[in-house]
Amino acid sequence: MLLEIGIGGYQDPKSGGRSLRMWKKYFPHGQINGIDIMDKRPHNARRIRTSKGIRVMKNFSVRLSLKSGRRTLSSMTAAT
Repeated sequence: MLLEIGIGGYQDPKSGGRSLRMWKKYFPHGQINGIDIMDKRPHNARRIRTSKGIRVMKNFSVRLSLKSGRRTLSSMTAAT
């Protein structure tokens, strides 16, 4: 599993994501995950998953968990 922070493309949800596709080719059996401050769901594809998150708050964390044998990615922010 690879996690990329920052997908690119600024506010356009369809822009950016080139490096996610590059990592998908480089790791042909890997799960590629990306986090960005903007919604980048248009880049979701087989083995590529995106999440919306921000690293401005102190208590930001990324949690990787196993659910029914599948890897999932969720980002969480705590209100301060």
